[in-house]
Amino acid sequence: MNSKKNSYFKIFIAYLILSFLGFLLLPKLSIRLNPSESLPSLNISYNWANASAYATEREVTNILEGGFSVVKGLTKINSKSSKGNGNITLEFNRYTNIDFVRFEIATIIRQLYKKLPEKVSYPIISVNKPNNENESAFLSFSINAKQSPFAIQETVKNQIEPIIGAIQGVDKTQEFGSTSKEFIINYNFQLLKQLSINKQDIITTLQQQFTKESLGSIFYKKEYITLSIKTSNELNCHIPIKKVEERIIYLDDIAKILEQKQETQSYYRVNGKNAINLSIYATKNANTIVLAKRISEKLREVHI
Repeated sequence: MNSKKNSYFKIFIAYLILSFLGFLLLPKLSIRLNPSESLPSLNISYNWANASAYATEREVTNILEGGFSVVKGLTKINSKSSKGNGNITLEFNRYTNIDFVRFEIATIIRQLYKKLPEKVSYPIISVNKPNNENESAFLSFSINAKQSPFAIQETVKNQIEPIIGAIQGVDKTQEFGSTSKEFIINYNFQLLKQLSINKQDIITTLQQQFTKESLGSIFYKKEYITLSIKTSNELNCHIPIKKVEERIIYLDDIAKILEQKQETQSYYRVNGKNAINLSIYATKNANTIVLAKRISEKLREVHI
């Protein structure tokens, strides 16, 4: 009889231990308000002006695919080579740390880029966005003040978005309700023709200038922190576009840049005050319930 009681007691203790471990692991689960069946993925895109689809496939796509194929956790490679451009989608198993993999892919690209044709643009990496899949924000905030919409937007960009963007699990932030400044680039077509430079060369260079690149993650104070290269929001006119013979051609050599405020398309107010709507997007494997709590805690610490 005593042995039977001891057996029940052991089962009860084991149940309590397993329940406690499950409770501790709950925050690590990927829980989303709108679950997606998509697995972690990376999309690598590149341009090669005037190159045929066959040349892009043979001299760029095949080389990059060969380098990516050795990455741990890779389950599927999809690629598309078209005239003048190409892209590769890498899918990984659900246990893959996408930040670490992105750093590894960036390292492979740096090693292979010197083997690619001279006019191929530097490949751009985007996380969890294969085939331009539709995405929606999981959290939104309305920020209102007596200042102008543009002043509110600048405050949000400089003081709030960097804090939210540094939280693990946040893919990106986007604000609405104000018009930003825009740059008008006027270039001389005949001059570009003489220098063998086309419009796509300028576009590709500007995209690289403002692309946010990940350097990977570090473990600090019991949490992973993603390191990224911070890009400037200001347009530097002295950007190298292309090397022609022994001369480096800069943007301000071939174009004039004008800065102006975009025309207002709509107005957004809360209780009669100008307001900005801040939308927050999560990575596909993030626990959005825990992530929303972290964001709220961080915002309580912000003093503007």
